[in-house]
Amino acid sequence: MAEIRTKEYKPERYKKMNETVKPGQVVCAGYYPINYDAAVPEMKECLKIRTNEKINAANELVKRLAQEKGARYIDINAPLKDANGCLKAEYTIEGMHIKEEGYRAIYPEFMKYATEPAWK
Repeated sequence: MAEIRTKEYKPERYKKMNETVKPGQVVCAGYYPINYDAAVPEMKECLKIRTNEKINAANELVKRLAQEKGARYIDINAPLKDANGCLKAEYTIEGMHIKEEGYRAIYPEFMKYATEPAWK
C-alpha cells in the first residue's frame, strides 16, 4: 500500500478499505520484507521510508482487520526472511522486489493454504 512508502503512514485507511468487506470474501496476505543492505543505490532512499518495522506494523494491522471482518489472513513470508527478518539478499532484485527464486521459495507455503479443503 502507498502508506508504507510515505512518511505519513495512516493505519485508519486500512479500516476504511475494510468497511464493506463481508466475511469469507477476502484473503489477505502479509507484505513482503525488504533488505536495505542488499539494495541498489537508487533504492536506498525509498527503503529508508519503507522499513521492515513499518511493513511488520502494516502486516499486524491487516491481520487484525482480517480477523475482525472474518477474512482469511495468510503469512507466507518465513521462507523469504534471513536471521534478522530481512528479505534474503539472494531473493531480491534491488532490495524490495522479489526474484523468481523468492517466489519459488514461498510457493510451497502458498500451496499449503490454497489446497486446504475449505478453499476448494
